[in-house]
Amino acid sequence: MGEQRPSSDEGVRTESESLIPSESVNSDASPSDSLSQFFDMIPSIVLVLDAQGRIVRVNQAALQAGGYTQAEMVNRLFWEVLARPEDIEAARMGFESILAGRQSDRRPAFLRDNLGEDHLYSWHSRAVSNEQGDVQWVISTGIDINEERRVEQTLRRLTMTVSASIGDTFFRTLVTALAEALEMEYAFIGELIRPDLRRVRTIAVYRDGQFVDNFEFDLDGKPCSDVVARAFCIHESGIRSLFPGDALLDELGAESYVGIPLQDSGGRTTGIIAVVGRNPLRSRMMVEAMLSITAARASAELERRCAEDVQMRTNRALRTLSEVNRTIVHAEQEDELVETVCRSIVTEGNYHSAWIGLGQPSVAAPVPSSPEHLPVLQRGADSLQTRACYISSMAMLGPQQEIPCPTGGLCHDVDVISGSCLATSRHALRSYATGAEQIVQDVTVESDCEYLQEHGNNLRYRAMIALPLQHGSEKAGVLCVCAFEPHAFGPREAEVLTRLADELAYALSALRIRTDRERAESELSQRDEQLRQAQKLEAVGTLAGGMAHDFKNLLTAISGYTSLAKRTMAPDHPAVRSLELVEQAAAQADGIIKSLLTFCQKAPASKRPFDLAVLIAESVRFLRHVLPSRIEVREEVSCADGHGLWILGDQNQIKQVILNLAINARDAISRQGTVTLSAEEVASKSTENGLIRLVVRDTGSGMEEDVSKRIFDPFFTTKSPDMGTGLGLAVVHGIVQDHGGTIRVASTPDVGTEFFLAFPCYRGSKQGPGSPEAVEQDGAAATGALVGLGRTVHLLADDTLSTSIVAGELRAAGLVVRCIHDLSQASDLLDGASLLAHSGASAPIVVVDESWIWANPTLTRHITCLQQYIPTLVLADGKHRTGTGGGRQDESGSPAESAAALERAVTIPRPFRPSDLIDATARAVAQVQDQPPNNDSEMRDDS
Repeated sequence: MGEQRPSSDEGVRTESESLIPSESVNSDASPSDSLSQFFDMIPSIVLVLDAQGRIVRVNQAALQAGGYTQAEMVNRLFWEVLARPEDIEAARMGFESILAGRQSDRRPAFLRDNLGEDHLYSWHSRAVSNEQGDVQWVISTGIDINEERRVEQTLRRLTMTVSASIGDTFFRTLVTALAEALEMEYAFIGELIRPDLRRVRTIAVYRDGQFVDNFEFDLDGKPCSDVVARAFCIHESGIRSLFPGDALLDELGAESYVGIPLQDSGGRTTGIIAVVGRNPLRSRMMVEAMLSITAARASAELERRCAEDVQMRTNRALRTLSEVNRTIVHAEQEDELVETVCRSIVTEGNYHSAWIGLGQPSVAAPVPSSPEHLPVLQRGADSLQTRACYISSMAMLGPQQEIPCPTGGLCHDVDVISGSCLATSRHALRSYATGAEQIVQDVTVESDCEYLQEHGNNLRYRAMIALPLQHGSEKAGVLCVCAFEPHAFGPREAEVLTRLADELAYALSALRIRTDRERAESELSQRDEQLRQAQKLEAVGTLAGGMAHDFKNLLTAISGYTSLAKRTMAPDHPAVRSLELVEQAAAQADGIIKSLLTFCQKAPASKRPFDLAVLIAESVRFLRHVLPSRIEVREEVSCADGHGLWILGDQNQIKQVILNLAINARDAISRQGTVTLSAEEVASKSTENGLIRLVVRDTGSGMEEDVSKRIFDPFFTTKSPDMGTGLGLAVVHGIVQDHGGTIRVASTPDVGTEFFLAFPCYRGSKQGPGSPEAVEQDGAAATGALVGLGRTVHLLADDTLSTSIVAGELRAAGLVVRCIHDLSQASDLLDGASLLAHSGASAPIVVVDESWIWANPTLTRHITCLQQYIPTLVLADGKHRTGTGGGRQDESGSPAESAAALERAVTIPRPFRPSDLIDATARAVAQVQDQPPNNDSEMRDDS
């Protein structure tokens, strides 16, 4: 065979390119450049020889192995350049055998470099012929036998190292072995964590002989992006120039890069292995072999790890659900339930935090967060009141000082609680409004988590889920759960937590139904109790009304006979003072009856302006005589400019208030003590006229707080049954309220008790109608008008002590009294025309007992007809007017008729003083017409 060597280097390059595979390495380069790049990337020695054995083309691996330049090798016989002197003849003969045999040859042989060092290679040669069958080229490849053995040993050691470990230990062992075996400085394994496969979270990172913390990064603009998109990727050198925007490569001073994707059993890319070196890649064969073997094992371990992680998270959610179900079963109160649920979620599920917000009516603005008040979250018409928040102790930052959470959790920074709620508020409100779950798999990149991003994610959680608490159509609120790790809430875990939220919503609904039922039952019980109390009061009122008539008759007799006794005595008689006290006691007893009837039957009080200072002075004088001598009674009254302390009210009722409070003070003082009555005028913002403040103070045993809260309740008493009925202070409270006043109590055990009463000041005229001065003047004038008239008085009443007093006083005033004790005789008298025979000053006067008016309808009609022309005075006791007892009319009568008769008549309530009787009689005379009707028919028509 003749020599067929090309005439120039260009010809060699052109013809030899047909021997190189046509796959493109760089799509932007020309075909010739691409083939050359690929040829130079082959890690083994490649020699292209002509039919004479001259070298026409070498790759970079051959130049590096021999230490020669291309000019030193091209156009030279290969056995003269690379073979040892003793092997030249064998190499030439071997080449000729390849030409002769037209077949490949594989044999070991030494390669001598330019320094004279020998390296054992495994050579593989093959002849390439043209269409005519003549040999054109011989391609010879050489593989370093030592490198091949080193690769095999390294792979064997790597396989043994990583085969015995799993989990995080496996990944750490793998990155260490890869970095050391490939003599590269940096290696990591990462998993894809974004649904679009554009973000990686590392699992194990090895750098410069030690492990460093894991981190996350986006794939865009990084060599790992090519790995995920194009599978296996090798950059033997110049990696930083290919990816100038990768800060990590710059930081490492990287020169070479190798990456391979990890795929699960379904062929989906789940992660990546990457190794980075500061020097050009040394052994491509080693890299390819090692990554190809380890990728399969790493993929399987990553898939197992993911499945285990999903199972672990599902199990923790199931544990949490189980614990919450136990909590729900035993929960009694709503606050207790939500707090315990939050605590169980964190402690049982190892979550970062959990908080519950319950819906409430819209508020104007969110309430600022503070240690005492968890925030109100609001957006539009939707608002949530944070009711419970529990945060894991592992989430705490800041100084090691535990601060109690308002709902039971512990934190190192109070702001963490509010921050946890505020950071997830947008998603919580969205879940509450839409009724659908809201999941954030990574708060550091989620656009709706500005709060965390602004504050550097100091809360240390990465994922959150907001679940609506909704049972049927009832929206109760939202449950938010936060996790330390990103992408924590997979489909299975979210499904379990959704079941948990549904259970909690049902429990809240059931608790609210039960609470509403208990509240309704409690209200019903209170109403029943109020009804029983009302029935008791009605019974007391009925009893009091039934007793009032007889009791007032007795008081009238006592007052009357006392007045008669005083008339027979000289003013300086020793017994006069005692009789005056008897009169005061009778008046006080009358006040007790009136107050009791007012409390039980709501009868209106007779209010007139009076000076409270005068009333206090009278009460103090009275109390000093009736209270034991061991109790000192003091008076402290302050009147501005001497004008008095005027109020508008019923003097007898206010006197009753003072008496009741003084009696309570007496019972509270077991030995010696003091009762002080003080009064003064004070300014008030609630009224322009100011207030009169009355204080009753004692130095008794005092009361506990629970007792002082109930002292105004009817029938509540701490005394024995024979000492009190529990109505005294209830009467006091009712009287004070009826006068537009207020009353409160302050008591300290073993120190004493103070009752503070306040009444509106009276600024009106003290001389107007109904005032004491006007009444006194009118009474004096009326008494003078009656003296010496000689009129006849028909007294229609039962024969009682009070009737005798009435008859005696009228006779003393110069009147002729005719007593009629029989009801039928009284009716006959009023039915005749004899009463109308006189007119003017000679007209007779009729004084009738109120009980007779209600007892006999016929008598009632007669009085109704006559009272326009005949002076009529009714002796009243209030018993029948309030409808609580007494006589009943027959079938022909009407209560309305009796009421009408009483409304037009002049009445005088029992008990009364003699002067009061004369005054009332004078008023009855003054209000009738001077001329009677001409006949009975006119009288009946007028009626």
